[in-house]
Amino acid sequence: MWTNVVVATRIMLVDKEIASSDIAKAGIKLAKPAGINLSILNKQKTIHNINDGRYEAHKVLKNIVKVTEKVGLGF
Repeated sequence: MWTNVVVATRIMLVDKEIASSDIAKAGIKLAKPAGINLSILNKQKTIHNINDGRYEAHKVLKNIVKVTEKVGLGF
């Protein structure tokens, strides 16, 4: 499994449109590997969660769909 290669325990998907679409989120949740946590968030919620330290115990694979979503995230 590719998640074993990158040693991820959580996949973080940052995209405003996907985060607001129940259908898109459902499809992505079906595709995620078993045993891996998943966060589908908009940029503001991502910044809030990171600043709150919610992912400090996780090895996070960050996926940012649009470059405009990456601006201001610091990674």
